Amino acid sequence: MEPQPVGTPTLKNTATGERAHALRIASYALWLLSIVATALLLIPFSPEMPTPGLDPSWRLALNVAIAKGLVFGRDLIFTFGPLGSVYTTVYSPETNALTMSASVVYAIGFASIFGLAAYPRRLLIGVALPLLVTVSISRDSYFIAMPLLLLLGIVRICSLENSALHLRATPTVKVVLVLATIALGMTPIIKGSFIGVVIPIAGLSFVVLARKNFRAAVAFVVLLVVSLSGWWIACGQPIDALPKFFIAQSPIISGYTEAMSYNASTIDPIRYVVASAFICVISWGALRKEERIPAYALIAGTAWTFFVAFKSGFVRHDGHVCIAAGTMLFIAFAVTCFAPKTWSLAASVISIVVAVSVVRAVLPVDWPFLVQRVETISASTANGIRLRLKNDSELQQAYVDSLAAIRKSGPLPNVSGTVDVYPVDLAAIFANGLAWSGRPVFQSYSAYTPALLKLNADHLLGAAAPQNVFFTFGPIDHRLPTLDDSTSIIALLSHYRVAGYEDSYVHFVKSASANGTRLADQLAHSEEIQWGQDVAIREKGPLWISIDMRRSLLGRAAEALFKLPLMEIDLTLADGTVVRHRYVPEIGRAGFIISPYMTTGMNLVDLAAGIPDAQSVKSFRLVTRSPMFWRQEIKVTMTPIEISPQKDARATILAMPQASQPAGLEGQPLRETQCAIDLINGASYQGSTVRATSASTLSVMGWIATPDGKLASDFRAWFVSTSDSGKKRYFPAKRLPRPDVAKAFNRSDLVDSGYMATLDTSTLEGPQTLELVTASKTEAFRCPSVLMLQ
Repeated sequence: MEPQPVGTPTLKNTATGERAHALRIASYALWLLSIVATALLLIPFSPEMPTPGLDPSWRLALNVAIAKGLVFGRDLIFTFGPLGSVYTTVYSPETNALTMSASVVYAIGFASIFGLAAYPRRLLIGVALPLLVTVSISRDSYFIAMPLLLLLGIVRICSLENSALHLRATPTVKVVLVLATIALGMTPIIKGSFIGVVIPIAGLSFVVLARKNFRAAVAFVVLLVVSLSGWWIACGQPIDALPKFFIAQSPIISGYTEAMSYNASTIDPIRYVVASAFICVISWGALRKEERIPAYALIAGTAWTFFVAFKSGFVRHDGHVCIAAGTMLFIAFAVTCFAPKTWSLAASVISIVVAVSVVRAVLPVDWPFLVQRVETISASTANGIRLRLKNDSELQQAYVDSLAAIRKSGPLPNVSGTVDVYPVDLAAIFANGLAWSGRPVFQSYSAYTPALLKLNADHLLGAAAPQNVFFTFGPIDHRLPTLDDSTSIIALLSHYRVAGYEDSYVHFVKSASANGTRLADQLAHSEEIQWGQDVAIREKGPLWISIDMRRSLLGRAAEALFKLPLMEIDLTLADGTVVRHRYVPEIGRAGFIISPYMTTGMNLVDLAAGIPDAQSVKSFRLVTRSPMFWRQEIKVTMTPIEISPQKDARATILAMPQASQPAGLEGQPLRETQCAIDLINGASYQGSTVRATSASTLSVMGWIATPDGKLASDFRAWFVSTSDSGKKRYFPAKRLPRPDVAKAFNRSDLVDSGYMATLDTSTLEGPQTLELVTASKTEAFRCPSVLMLQ
């Protein structure tokens, strides 16, 4: 056999080359399939449906705001923008087309730029991308990580041709960069706080591009602005309102760390910081031979993305940790696309271990959990695609059914005029078909700076004020209840009247003019206090307080880098009880009602009625574990609140006397039954002689049981007053749950045997004898205890 000429392929070499080529083709196919799968997983083919509650309410409110043509940054001051539904994926027939079109554009840009990171040397790494998308529990991770991947793509095309990092700027690569830039441009109006990662990393991208091709850098910025503006206009927003949207984000973002922080284990943030530093070191090791400016830009972008994710995940250390964990996984994915294989493996292992460990603090993350999540999201996407291809009628019906379920769980009366609900459950407004006229910061927990509080209070006094307000206290994080929308409470008391009380909500109706309730500024006084000092409250009656405390230089640094220790306030009540609540200093600087201590809507009705509350506060104390983060000077200003008592409020809260005798009380003397009088005017009952308050009211609480064989649900409690002349008046009492009484008597019918009545004694003349009775339509029984009202 003649020897083969040099360079002539043998049969063996040909087969090897064919296998390598086939493997390469297969890798490209898997890589491309992964990009497509990732995009499909991100598009909300199976959207969320409305539900009641805090988070579901703001998600639905974003859709309603777009449908109503409200302007973000003016009518709504919130961290999310007009494209918020791309994040929330909540369905609404009015915004479905906008949500889907924006989601498709974003998903294509996201998947393409992440796929480009693995091209052309690490194609098989791209297979992990759809898996990362399904296991990343928080959607914030996608939006926070994507700018870094765009920076990586720009660094690669700007690298020297002999660099292993270099990516040739083919037409396809340029298209991917354009798509990613368009997606990046819409990100800040999906969620305004994303601007904190978009602007810095877009700036780094501009610097890297400008060194290579200044025209391309300018085109990049122009495309960002065009995308941002175009999507803003597509959402029906006026273009001149766009700057105002970002200006309005300032107090939302700056006040978030103090107001919304939530503490948990300190070890998880430390783990995260150490792992982030390790991955940054790996990145530097992989880039140390590259040109300095692109390499420095990529390292800086990586570090900044880690920092943003750290703050997003650990300031509010609850389910938000999933933001930090998911972002770390995406960054590790990017690093594995350009770092040496050993270092890539180390970055992957470290990121997975740390991500799982921090998420386990809030979720049971294990292998079955992850498998189930992948299966659930994949099946949901597949079913959603099938449904969309078929028709949208099933989605529309699901939406209608969801609203019906909200109506059932949280019915509101059918009132005329516009409506707002405090503090958070806006879904009830939309589900009940009421006309929403919401305050700018439309959920009370988010009004956590003086500027935001003022916006909400001014809304109640302006032309767009709702005719109806349904109000209750429902603070998050065990905050002092009166901190939420603190200044709006005074506006409600002065410019609205109490029209009713139902299902824990006070129904306020807009008055034609102010009723005289106000802060008595002329009686205000100020004093300097110290940390941990018990500050006595000498004023009798309702009291407004503002507490001016400022961070030290160390405190400002700690808040910028992470967060401050939680602040709390202790209130000592008139009966000696001490209650502790979360305290937000910025809200305290604007001011709040410190006395009476209020926790329910009924307490607010008492205040509107001018009824002194037994839960008055006699002292308070500020509590923190780390006063070094604050200046020593604390200025407190106390201002009495002048209440103009509302007749409607008194009628709502008080048991008014009736002259007509209830059925069942006529005839022979009443037989006795078992009962208890627990509280008189909020204090433990002792003796038999009682006195009305200065507001001519008497509050009584306890329980009364019917004899065995008499079904308690057929009876109602009454107080019967008898004057010395024999004149009788009848006061109805309200039922209260008393499962303890039902358990003690082993009778399930006594579960509502409790009673409460606040008697209006203003029309009673002279001493009175008060008897507690329980009456049905045909018979009645009396409590052996008798009260003597002086």
